[in-house]
Amino acid sequence: MATWAYVLYFGAGPWQVWHQRLVLGQVALSAGSLFVIATPDRHVYAEDYSAGSADVAAVRWAAAFNVLPDGIPPGDVYRFWAEPTVAQRAAFLAAAVPEAAGECAGLAAAHGAWRPRRWTPTACCRSRWADPRPTQGWPLRARPLLSEPRRPRGVVAVGAADGRGAARWVAAECFGGFRVGDDVAHQAGAGAIGDKDIHRLADGSGLFVQYLRPGDEQEFFDRIVASDARILPVRRNRLGRRERTWADMCAAVTKEDFGKDWTLGGVRTAGWCLEHINSEGGSLDAHHDRFRSLCRLEPNAWGVAEHLHLTAAVKAGLLVDQLDGTNLVMVEMLLRRMQTIEFAHLERAKEAESKGYSGRLSLEEQQAFSGLSRGSGQLMICPELLDVVRVDVDREAQLNKALRKGREERDAARKKGGGDKS
Repeated sequence: MATWAYVLYFGAGPWQVWHQRLVLGQVALSAGSLFVIATPDRHVYAEDYSAGSADVAAVRWAAAFNVLPDGIPPGDVYRFWAEPTVAQRAAFLAAAVPEAAGECAGLAAAHGAWRPRRWTPTACCRSRWADPRPTQGWPLRARPLLSEPRRPRGVVAVGAADGRGAARWVAAECFGGFRVGDDVAHQAGAGAIGDKDIHRLADGSGLFVQYLRPGDEQEFFDRIVASDARILPVRRNRLGRRERTWADMCAAVTKEDFGKDWTLGGVRTAGWCLEHINSEGGSLDAHHDRFRSLCRLEPNAWGVAEHLHLTAAVKAGLLVDQLDGTNLVMVEMLLRRMQTIEFAHLERAKEAESKGYSGRLSLEEQQAFSGLSRGSGQLMICPELLDVVRVDVDREAQLNKALRKGREERDAARKKGGGDKS
């Protein structure tokens, strides 16, 4: 009995893919057409290779793993990545025994007196074999194509030898109806862990795929996420929920230069704001409470409720959705508004800090002379943003001053001209 079979199913599209099968044994039938096989995806089941099969269009037989029957192009074969080892063959054979027994029992019940009682294993466990059909097999049959070959019932999945489950090909890009991480029945068959390849779709286009074991999904998705500067790899807490700590988020963000794609004017302050919150202990809620305490503000004071809602929105985006806030215009705008509200109450904070403090120099003047920083004691207002605002305000003031002087000169000239006429 031949050890290897190449099967062509009725399928859609211009690509005719031959599927390599490891023949584990033959159910003892007079017709001799029911075989128990293993697939490159480590499935074990019985398959009918008779000329009247509803699923199989053609079969070719081979004696060895690396022998390809005549008439089959090497690039059109969905095959095992490597020849199964002794341990893998033993696992396949162990799964084949109950599958064959079930087929025998079903046939005995269906055919009454004609009762097949045994099945014959192939060279997987025997040293000799005999080809049940000529090497060329039987020819292709003309028939309308179905969308997909039907999967037999009772498919048995055989796990990988390392105990982590069956490895699989997954999509590494969104294309052709696949999303990243979706399982793909790749034509190349089983591969080495981490292998990357191009899966050929029915229309001839290519899909980038990668071979993964169960448990490697997190590392796989982290690599995909690294190509997008706007998001961070997903991290979860001990309860399995999406959540990052503030310090972990600050360590993961990386400010990228978007050039003309960055549409918001002024300096980018998000990175400074994130580090400022981190220096306060890494809590936006605590920062909101500090802001209210420094400025002696009631909950109904101007901007306090808005500041609280902005705090909740930024916290959800950075710690739950796990976005890279330094590269998002939306987050920059939220933080700018928070700084605007805090700047509006800056004088109240200065007054509160100056009460009970004696001396001819103000607190800010003494800090300027000493070169010390107020650190976490100050409000969240980026110094670079203040410099930009100061330049813009000075420019606006100079413009208004020039316009005012121009109006005054025109009014004076108009009055002087009117006096000469009188």
